[in-house]
Amino acid sequence: MLSEMPTLERPAETRRFALSTYLALLLGVMLLAVAVRVPQLTRYGYHLDEALLAEFASGRGLAQESFPLNQLVSPMDCFDLATAPPWWKVWSANLKNHPPLYALLLRFWQELFGAGDVPERAFSIVLSTLAVGVLFDTVALLNGRAVAFWAAILMAVSSPQVDYGRQTLSYAQLLLTALLSANALVRCAQAGWNARRGWALGAALLAMLLTHYFAVGTLLAMAVYAALRLRGQQRIAVLLTMAAAVAIFALVWGPFLWQQRHFLASADPVATFLKYVGAHPLLHTLTLTLQAPYALLAKPRDAVVGAASCMSVLYLLPLLLARRQPGLWFWSLWLDLTLLPLAVSDAWQHTQKLAFVRYTLVAGPAVYALLPAVLQTVTRRKWLGHAIPAAAWLACLLALPDVYHPPVTDPRLMVSESSARLGKDDLAIFVGTGAEKWHGTAAYLILSRYHRPFPCPVAFLDRPASGEVLARARHAHRVLIFTSGENGPDFLPYPTPPANGRLYQGVGLIWMIEEHAARP
Repeated sequence: MLSEMPTLERPAETRRFALSTYLALLLGVMLLAVAVRVPQLTRYGYHLDEALLAEFASGRGLAQESFPLNQLVSPMDCFDLATAPPWWKVWSANLKNHPPLYALLLRFWQELFGAGDVPERAFSIVLSTLAVGVLFDTVALLNGRAVAFWAAILMAVSSPQVDYGRQTLSYAQLLLTALLSANALVRCAQAGWNARRGWALGAALLAMLLTHYFAVGTLLAMAVYAALRLRGQQRIAVLLTMAAAVAIFALVWGPFLWQQRHFLASADPVATFLKYVGAHPLLHTLTLTLQAPYALLAKPRDAVVGAASCMSVLYLLPLLLARRQPGLWFWSLWLDLTLLPLAVSDAWQHTQKLAFVRYTLVAGPAVYALLPAVLQTVTRRKWLGHAIPAAAWLACLLALPDVYHPPVTDPRLMVSESSARLGKDDLAIFVGTGAEKWHGTAAYLILSRYHRPFPCPVAFLDRPASGEVLARARHAHRVLIFTSGENGPDFLPYPTPPANGRLYQGVGLIWMIEEHAARP
C-alpha cells in the first residue's frame, strides 16, 4: 500500500551536490528561459485576451461593455492608469471569468515599471522564469539532479511555455504558484510538516486558486498525493492546510465567483469557440487526450501525430514504475488529475478545451519531469536516459520559430492603416449583433489600445443606425465601421456606393466610407 511506503528521503546524490554547482545549474536554466522568451517580444501587438487582462489591471473591469448602444458616446481610454480607479478596485471589478490575483499583481507591476506591451509582458517572463527555477528544485528533491536538469531545460524551451511565458496572461503565474505549492508539499513529505512549511503551502495554494480556475485539477492531485503518501499527524496537518486554503478562497472570492457563473458556462456566447461541432465527439476527445502530453512540448504536426500519441504512455507507465522509483507518484498524479477534469468536461459537454494548450499548460511540469525520470528508470543504458531528453530539447528549440512568428495579424497594422486618418470630425462605428454582440466592444478595446487618445466620437450598434448616430454619420468626413463579418454599409441606411471591407484576422472587417459617400 502507498501509505505503508517509507517516507521519501532526499536523494543522497542531491545531498552531496555542492551548493555552488547546484546554484550554477539553477542559474543556467533560468538564464536559458529568459534568453528564449525575450526575442521579438514586440513583434506583435496585443490580442484580445491580453488587452482584457491589461484592462482588468486598471480596475475598470469590462469598461467598454458599459457603453450604451445605438447612440453617440465619448471614447474612453480603458488602459490609462492616471485616470484609473485605485488598485483595490481591481478585486471587485467585473473580471468576467477570471480570479483577481493576476490582474492585481499586474497593477502593482505597472505602478513600479510602467504600463505598455513590453513591461507588462516582462512580468510574465519573470514569473515564467521563476517557475522554471522552482521546477528544478522540486524535481531535484523528488527525482535527483539529473532528472531535475532535463525537466527544467525542457520547460525552459517548450513551445507553449515560451509562448505563454511572454504574454500578458495569467498562465505563467498559475504555473509558478502551482510549483511553489508542489515544492512546499514535497518538503512536508520529506522533512515533516512544520509551521513554516505549512504557511508556505497554504499561501501558495491560495494564490494558485486566486490565479486561475483550472487549478482545481492540480489541487486535487496534490490532495490525493498527500492523502496516500503521508501518515498520521503529518497527513492531517497537510490536508487541513489545503482545506483552509480552499475555505479562505471560498470566503474571499466565493461571492464574486457566483457573479461570474454565467461567464463560466459553456453556453456563454463568448465561449462558442470551445464547442466541438464535428462528428464523433468522444473520439475527438480521446485523440486530444492522447496528444496532450506531446502538445506540452511542441505543437503536434501531421508528420508526428503518431509519435505524439505515443507519449500518452506517461498517463499509466509511471504508476507501474512507482514501486521502483517512488518519486514518480507525484508527477503521475499531477499529470493525470490535472487533465482528467478537462477530458471529462469535453466528453460530457462536447467541447474541446484540450485542443487549447493554454488550458492544459499547468500539466506541463509533470510531462517535463516524467519524461527523463521514466527513461532513467526503465533503461539500463544511462546514456539513453540522457539522449532522448536531449533530442526532445532540440526538437523544442527547432519549434521556437513558430512561437516568434504566429499566424495572426498584428492589430497595430489595423490601427496604422485604418484609424490613423481619423479626426475630431469623423465617426467610428462598432457593430455587434446576436450572439456576437461582444465583437463590437472587443474591436474598440483593441483599437483604443494603440490609438490613444481616441480622436472622434464612437457608436456601438446592434441594429442599423438611427437618430443622432445617423445624423453624425451623414455629416462626418469619414465613417469607420468595424464588424465581425456583416456588411458595414448596411448599418447606415442611406444611399452609399459599394464599399469593400478589409479583413484583419482576429479583429474583424473594417469598412471605410469617405466624405463623398457619407452624404445622403
